[in-house]
Amino acid sequence: MGCIVEGQNRLMTVLTIVLLVLLVPVLVKRYQEKEGGAEEELSSDPDAPVTSKLFSFENKDIQSLELRRASGKLRFEKDGENWKMVSPRELSVETRKVEEIIERFSSTKVEERTLGGALADYGLDEAARTEVVLAKADGTTFSVFVGRDTPVGFKSYVKKDDTSLPVLSTSRLAELAGRELSDFRSKELWSVSAYDARRVRIEVDGQSLILRKDDNGWWIGDNGPRADKEKVTEWLSNAAALKAADFLDGQDPATLGLVNPTAILSVEGGEATQSLRFGTRDMDGAAVQTSSGALVRVDTKGLDLLNLTGWESSKLFNDSRYLIEALDLKLGDRSAKYTRQEGTWASSEGKPVSVDGFLEVLEGATVDRSNPALPAPSESWGTLRLKLGEEKQAVIYIGQQVGELRVAREEAGGPVFGIAITTLDALAAAMK
Repeated sequence: MGCIVEGQNRLMTVLTIVLLVLLVPVLVKRYQEKEGGAEEELSSDPDAPVTSKLFSFENKDIQSLELRRASGKLRFEKDGENWKMVSPRELSVETRKVEEIIERFSSTKVEERTLGGALADYGLDEAARTEVVLAKADGTTFSVFVGRDTPVGFKSYVKKDDTSLPVLSTSRLAELAGRELSDFRSKELWSVSAYDARRVRIEVDGQSLILRKDDNGWWIGDNGPRADKEKVTEWLSNAAALKAADFLDGQDPATLGLVNPTAILSVEGGEATQSLRFGTRDMDGAAVQTSSGALVRVDTKGLDLLNLTGWESSKLFNDSRYLIEALDLKLGDRSAKYTRQEGTWASSEGKPVSVDGFLEVLEGATVDRSNPALPAPSESWGTLRLKLGEEKQAVIYIGQQVGELRVAREEAGGPVFGIAITTLDALAAAMK
């Protein structure tokens, strides 16, 4: 029995060696074909054509792109992490529109079999084709002529050079190669950042509004009330997202109503002040001139930014409750101090305490900041002192009663405002 098993093992060893001897030449050949650029498509069709990579480069190494046509040339050059158009004129472009072309051509393969017939049949004659030329910093170039897309299948007709015959690419290229100047042009109007913005000015039909930011938040005007933080943040976000709906190159600014603009938006922050001048306005949008002098048209999203009213904050406390690290409270004859350490709250005696109820009331508390007739505080009825970090705090002083309100003011600035008696009663009741 042992002899039989031993014989079977020897037979299996011999068969394994024979199989390896037969496979090695095949694997070596496949590797050599791949290294040389040709590799077979994975297909169940035994007659599927052999394909090879059109180009071999790293996307990051490409520093320029040209699209050459009978009608002219578009040239783009890399500028840091972005791209810009340098011909037929210098313009900002959407970097992604350029990078899409580079990425597609770096991954495209072409079939090794050639096609016969007239070049015009494939859109590869001089009048119809586009020559795509990519270049590295060292001067190495990669070029190909692109014709039409095939009527069926996701392929395009291409020609590697003037002397070669047409072949098929394994992906569609005609739309990318055929992009016009307007397809690349950036629709950005300005660079607005909610983080960097320090001052906003909105002028509409002779009236104006200023929003000012300091270390204590946003305010209306130089001496006005606190502004609604969420509304300002939303405005800045919408301003940053505003795009050109159309370009008005070559048109007369006077005809567009831009010599005497009907509205002006300006945002100061970062390294400069940027502005948009609004000309003729209608229900669908307006003509606009940017700080760089570009003439564009914006849709109704631009008109939504021309709002002069309703900017006063209706909140007693404008920051998130989760930023509060300590509370020092006095409301009438009630007072308390709480501190937070590692997520838990403690009283002034060091005893654990829950202040969630108070914080909920504080977060929802509203005030009246739009009443200019309120008198200055003449007595001290209460104080809300909220520590927001090592160096920042919010302090609200509360004074005498006027009708159903008590007058109050912020240590950080702004005019007097009113807090409803019912709101103060709710805050006092929530104190432990």
